[in-house]
Amino acid sequence: MRGDLLILLADGIVILCLARLFLQAAGLSENHALLAFSKRSTDWLVNPLHKILPVKKYDPACLLSGLLLYYVVFTFITLVAQPTAFSAKKSSSPILYWQY
Repeated sequence: MRGDLLILLADGIVILCLARLFLQAAGLSENHALLAFSKRSTDWLVNPLHKILPVKKYDPACLLSGLLLYYVVFTFITLVAQPTAFSAKKSSSPILYWQY
């Protein structure tokens, strides 16, 4: 349940990163409401990557930050998941060793 909420939060942040990427690539001004909102919402995630990746027409830091966020979230969920959630359970069939 908590993992689903964490994935939902990561999805929202990645959507904002992609919106920032596409709106900047479309050439919208910095004062546009959607671009300003997406920039203010994702500056904490994208700005550290701007030191490594230069900003051009397409901002690769937005895309890379979304991918890194997904990597961190899914790694965290995998490491913290309960061991019974992914453990193999014996079934009545000798061929099938796990069930849903």
